[in-house]
Amino acid sequence: MKRLSVVLTLAYLVFTFIPSDLQAGWIRTYSNDDIDVGESVVVADDGGYVIVGGTKAFLYNESMLLMKTDTEGECVWMYVSDSLDGSCIQKTPDGGYIISGTKATWDWYYPRLTKVSSIGDVEWSRHYGSEERAYHANYVQATLDGGYIVTAGYLALLKTDSAGDTLWDRIIEIHEDTLFYSYCVQQTADDGYILTGKTWFDENLWVVRTDDNGDTLWTRTYGEGEGYRIQLTNDGGFIILQKEGPRLLRIDEDGVPMWDTTYDMGVGRSIQPSTDGGYTVTGAASDEQDRELLLFKTSSEGEVLWSRFYKVNEGCQGECVKQTADGGFIITGYSFVSYDDDWDLLLIKTDANGEVGLSEQPAADASGFEVASPIGRQITLHYSNHPSGFHAEVYDALGRKMDVISVAGTSGTITWGQGHTPGVYFIRPVSDNSQTTRKVVLVR
Repeated sequence: MKRLSVVLTLAYLVFTFIPSDLQAGWIRTYSNDDIDVGESVVVADDGGYVIVGGTKAFLYNESMLLMKTDTEGECVWMYVSDSLDGSCIQKTPDGGYIISGTKATWDWYYPRLTKVSSIGDVEWSRHYGSEERAYHANYVQATLDGGYIVTAGYLALLKTDSAGDTLWDRIIEIHEDTLFYSYCVQQTADDGYILTGKTWFDENLWVVRTDDNGDTLWTRTYGEGEGYRIQLTNDGGFIILQKEGPRLLRIDEDGVPMWDTTYDMGVGRSIQPSTDGGYTVTGAASDEQDRELLLFKTSSEGEVLWSRFYKVNEGCQGECVKQTADGGFIITGYSFVSYDDDWDLLLIKTDANGEVGLSEQPAADASGFEVASPIGRQITLHYSNHPSGFHAEVYDALGRKMDVISVAGTSGTITWGQGHTPGVYFIRPVSDNSQTTRKVVLVR
């Protein structure tokens, strides 16, 4: 086995940690004084994160950057390989990763797959197509038979075995002389595939459903735009993300629309179905150079539950979001130190509400919550006017959720702290949408 060509070493990297008063999450940037972008992220088996993206450290020829961090965003290893870029990374059943990207030559771009182990060792790398069929590989997914399905623009589907050898490929024609350009593919419950993208000339959003051999079962169009991402939903349907707006389109297994909502927030780059049946989207709040990173959460019906905006350096954008085991989210993308020639790879970890940090907030009468004894062997809390009972989360000084308080009754008194290690804690009610947070100290 061999590693990716290591031209960029850790000694040349700068890691920036942006703290909060109390960290329910964190923000980190990674730079080598060139253009570094995080395109895709997955949660590793050990709870850390693996990111693939691009860098322009090689005389401004884009190269693939692959990085592994621990749970706090500290870099464990990083490799860069020239003449490649990375667009998507997915976990494989053996604990490794499959990466889609593009092999660049002087005149052409070829779809490429690279399989790496859990520690970044390259097991194999293949490129596909020819000068007549040279496209960017936009998305990859491991399939149930152990192989991989890739979408590469007009080369809408490419199916390989576990070693990356081609089994078949498909170019899909929507109607006469109009080809389908695909951005994203998912395997369906019947072992077929569903793709979203656009047609080139009329710029309409299309969805294509195929069987397990890549032969078209049906096509549907949903007005102007382009389908950028598609994900499976719990009931066998699909959720589609259109970048502009962004727009979310929910369809059933036959492509029939269930709801269709456009949000006046900017652009969307990634969508993640969450464990509660809703959806989380990241992107950017505008197309301007000073744009903010956008993160928002919806219900299963597309209603916005919350939205968050982050500004790092001169501007930033989220490219990929995934849910983490603690119910929070990990986002990768980039921030601008200088818009023209200095971008940093960005990694943000949030809690389940999209927040990076908590700090003690002033008392508010409307909260119906007070700490009678903030310091002691046990903490005494009083609450009132909570018809649904009192519910709160407890974090330690590192932002780790340590406990959940949940009691019935509109009003009452609670004692908390038995069995917990002495130290500083923060208690944040989650009932009645209260955002009041209190600092308490347990002593021996």
